[in-house]
Amino acid sequence: MSVMELHQRLTPDHFVAESVPELRQLRDLLAGEGLGWDLVEAVADVCFPHEPSDRTGQRLEQARALWDRAQSSPTPPEGAQELALAREPLPVVR
Repeated sequence: MSVMELHQRLTPDHFVAESVPELRQLRDLLAGEGLGWDLVEAVADVCFPHEPSDRTGQRLEQARALWDRAQSSPTPPEGAQELALAREPLPVVR
C-alpha cells in the first residue's frame, strides 16, 4: 500500500488529536519523526480491516512489545554497519 493510499484510508477516529495528519506529515511520521502509538494502531487497522478482533489483539500485542522496547532502549539492527535513511530502499538479506 502506498503512503498516499494509507493517507486516504485514515480517519480522524484513528488519532488522539482527532485529525488525520497531512500527507507530508504522514510521510515524516512513517520515517520515524515523532511517530506515535496511535499511528501504529491506525496502520494496523487500515492494513487488516477484516481481521478477527482476537488476531488484531495479538498483532498489536506483538507490535506493542517492539514499540516499548524501541522507546526504552533503541538500538540499530544487529550487524548493521550504518542506519539507512527512511526514504532509501533497504536490501533484502536472505
